[in-house]
Amino acid sequence: MSRRSRRRKAAPPGIEALPEGVQIGLSKLVEVEAETVRAMLEKDDETDVSDLVKACGTVIGQQKLTAESFLARFFPKEMLSAHCASIGVSKKGSEAVLAARISKAWNKPGFGKEEEDKVTGKKRPRDDEARDADADATKPKRSVLDK
Repeated sequence: MSRRSRRRKAAPPGIEALPEGVQIGLSKLVEVEAETVRAMLEKDDETDVSDLVKACGTVIGQQKLTAESFLARFFPKEMLSAHCASIGVSKKGSEAVLAARISKAWNKPGFGKEEEDKVTGKKRPRDDEARDADADATKPKRSVLDK
């Protein structure tokens, strides 16, 4: 028996291996389109959203896909377009274009960490992010001449 055959293969990376923004975005997408994802993954009706998200993460890991290629390959244009509209990016284009927009939005720092302002209905950063932004704004700006 060779060494290679005795080695144990590691389990493919799951949802935990994905960036936080991708995890949040995938959760939002699966939450809205749970029935379609259940049918796509051939899961029973009792499968909850968190298990569906984990299953999607497993598929991404097993197939060695990026979030963009996973979306383009497995989700129809109508679903991607609706998700684009919900995250505030253009909803026009092919599956590949829409998947690229979604992936880009998911990979931005702070994706999914906005809270909706109850009065205006607009999204605003969470308090800790706003505090950090205010601290940065009060720092004096250095110019090239200040050496």
